[in-house]
Amino acid sequence: MENKNDKMSAESVQAAISYSKLAAFAILFIIGGAIFYKYAMELTWLDAFFFTVTTLSTVGYGDIVPNTPISKLFTIFYVFVGIVLFVALARISLTAVIARHQRKQAKHAKEH
Repeated sequence: MENKNDKMSAESVQAAISYSKLAAFAILFIIGGAIFYKYAMELTWLDAFFFTVTTLSTVGYGDIVPNTPISKLFTIFYVFVGIVLFVALARISLTAVIARHQRKQAKHAKEH
């Protein structure tokens, strides 16, 4: 029978793996977006990454704008998927921070 610490440890490992996979996907997602914008909108690499980051962060300065139907459709998809992706990363991170805090509180309570 598993004890409580083994279960928490297994959950921590699973959360770390999930976070790592999601973070790797996020990096590939950003790179993929930059590649698309580089060629579809004929941007420099710097402008493509800049546009990717400002689009995913929903800042959207407006200095670079999708100007073809395919780049507009891609951007719609890209924003929706990107928002979900980064909210999921934030959720996993916040869950890990809360779990760590709860473990510290439980350990502190046991000691006193």
